[in-house]
Amino acid sequence: MTDTPPILLAVTGNPVLSNKTPQMINAALRQVGRPGQCLRLAADSAEEAVQLARLLDVQGLSVTSPFERDILPLLSAVDASAAAAGTANVVTVGDTGLTGFHVEPGNDSSEIARPFDWAGAAFARMIQDTAYPRDIMAEALELHTKGFPGRVALIGFMGCGKTRNGRRLARETGWAFKDMDSAIEQTAGRSIPDIFQTDGEEAFRKLETQVLETLASSIETVVSCGGGVVTRPENRRLLQKHFLCVWLVASMDTIIARTTGSDRPLLACENPRAKAEALYQDRRMMYAACADLVVSTEPTCRRQADEKIHAEIAAAFPE
Repeated sequence: MTDTPPILLAVTGNPVLSNKTPQMINAALRQVGRPGQCLRLAADSAEEAVQLARLLDVQGLSVTSPFERDILPLLSAVDASAAAAGTANVVTVGDTGLTGFHVEPGNDSSEIARPFDWAGAAFARMIQDTAYPRDIMAEALELHTKGFPGRVALIGFMGCGKTRNGRRLARETGWAFKDMDSAIEQTAGRSIPDIFQTDGEEAFRKLETQVLETLASSIETVVSCGGGVVTRPENRRLLQKHFLCVWLVASMDTIIARTTGSDRPLLACENPRAKAEALYQDRRMMYAACADLVVSTEPTCRRQADEKIHAEIAAAFPE
């Protein structure tokens, strides 16, 4: 299945960080060898959840409380079960729009919730197969806290608001704040544009890994990561193992508006928008592979991203 395009699925609700569906779906994806990822989308409304799903180009969305009823007016179509129940708990995303279903426990119809059907069936086989490794099952069924509350890493493309929201989240939690780009410049004694121009991107990436390794042992720290941190496999392993990772997402229009006039080396070209779009597509599934939570930073959102992250953490990890 190496040539199969990756599938991106998601779960939304409020709160959503403690939802275990992504672990189950991702375990099933690994079992069947299907490239892809299931994410948790944090949102304050059904409208925001749909907007975020659209930004991410997810193919299927599992909808949990309190959005099951509110999402109905946003759909292009609903099946008979959703119409009868007055709620939709699964939404498929296709070329013709959003289609809502109301899926009851044990309903295995191939026409309902297609993006989740085969993954759910694969996970069910894992449960029934006593030969399947129990440690993988345990990881799939439990929220993998990765040492939380030790560290939170904000990942995402340039211009998505990692530094701004990271500083605010650090103030709200009383934790330290570390900006990786600033830490790299301190380590090198030079600016990032100078490192790129003099030594090249690969030298910069090596410094980035060194800084991330140091931050992986920090305590009570919010880390704002560089947009390309996920491009090195060793960085993704560090992020997955040692941090609670939050992927901040914004539209390309918002990103271009925020980065216009900046000195970002990777956008120093004739057509920065085309370069940004290509870079984002290259990194999209890398961000997804690391993300424990996804939060929009679009200006239309009701609350700032740091407020949503703080609330999700408080709900998932009550003191």
